[in-house]
Amino acid sequence: MEKAALRSGHLPFPSIGRRFDGCPNLRMTAEFLTSDALFLFLIGFIAAFVVAMIAVVTFLNLIKRLRLEWFAFYRFALAAVFYIFLM
Repeated sequence: MEKAALRSGHLPFPSIGRRFDGCPNLRMTAEFLTSDALFLFLIGFIAAFVVAMIAVVTFLNLIKRLRLEWFAFYRFALAAVFYIFLM
């Protein structure tokens, strides 16, 4: 189960790559990046990576401790709340 949970994180990569395919704004932005902007971009990238790793490790530890049915109930309840909120 842990192997499947780790591999499922790779599923969005092909669609993310296709999203930026042929994006002229992305190419134009690269011309205007300065060293200050690149430094801030690097800080944001590192912060996002660290937070994502903490989330993944926490979720995998939760899966090991709890049964997956509880997580499924939680997700269904959360989906119902969002459905009611959006309707």
